[in-house]
Amino acid sequence: MNLNIHLTDNCSITNYQSPVMKSLTDYPIEELKLIYNILHNQFPTHTELMNSELLQDLQHYLLTKAEASGVEVSQHSGWANWLITDKATPK
Repeated sequence: MNLNIHLTDNCSITNYQSPVMKSLTDYPIEELKLIYNILHNQFPTHTELMNSELLQDLQHYLLTKAEASGVEVSQHSGWANWLITDKATPK
C-alpha cells in the first residue's frame, strides 16, 4: 500500500495524491532539446550521465523526432544543428 502524505503550512498531515507522470511526448520538443543539450554538455564532468537510462531514452526520442523532421541523424552535423534550431539540414 502506498500512502502519500502532504504536510500543510500549519504542519498538519493531509492525504496527497501525486500527479500522474507525463511521458516525453507530452512536453514541447524545444524544452526537451534544451534539457538534452544541458545534460549532454555535462558529460565531461559527470561521466555517469553516459549510463543514464533517462538520458538514453530522451536521446532516442529526440532522434526519432529529428528523423521525422527530415534530419539525416547519421550525420552528426545534421543532428547537432537540429538540436539547437528548429530546422532540418538537407539530406
